Amino acid sequence: MATLRRLKLGDRIVAEFSELSLRYRLEMAIYRWRRVEPLAWAPLPVPLDEARIGLVTSAGLYRPGIDEPFREIRGGDYSFRSIPDDADLSALAVGQTSGAFD
Repeated sequence: MATLRRLKLGDRIVAEFSELSLRYRLEMAIYRWRRVEPLAWAPLPVPLDEARIGLVTSAGLYRPGIDEPFREIRGGDYSFRSIPDDADLSALAVGQTSGAFD
């Protein structure tokens, strides 16, 4: 097994693209990437402690026994789960299924 060189990205360490398995490099080469235009930055109109915020993640977090788990389907399961602010964070499960990406 080859030793991966690590690339520092901010305070995170990640593998270089060339070090991914052939399977993942090929999948990324043929994947139909979605293209979106960047949104202009908008200043927050109220102080942060008065704002209503939400967190969006691709980790696929869900509450086992309460929420339906994410499905392993071609193209990925792009559905979402709403996690209430009083949820037990230690009980959340990660439904993201890729072996190469976080």
